[in-house]
Amino acid sequence: KPAGSDLRRGKKSFPLLLAAERPELEGLLTAATDGGAPQVETAIARMAELGLRDRTLAEAAAHAQRALAAIEGLSLDTNARHDLEALARRAAARQR
Repeated sequence: KPAGSDLRRGKKSFPLLLAAERPELEGLLTAATDGGAPQVETAIARMAELGLRDRTLAEAAAHAQRALAAIEGLSLDTNARHDLEALARRAAARQR
């Protein structure tokens, strides 16, 4: 999906929940939701500067690792195992 689409729509995605915890981003997030592309780009850049993108990617990777560990413990045929493992990896890599 396009960068900033959740911000434009006001969707409460994980990066935006992290951003909402930062009082210094409140006005910037409001401006981005109400404004156009320049405000969205500014908000995205500031969130990245504060490490929110990296934290989001790390959290996704951690969830993928837990999913892979859970899959490992299941009794599955080879194709099903590979499909589930691929799904977990794709979901974590989606925003990279």
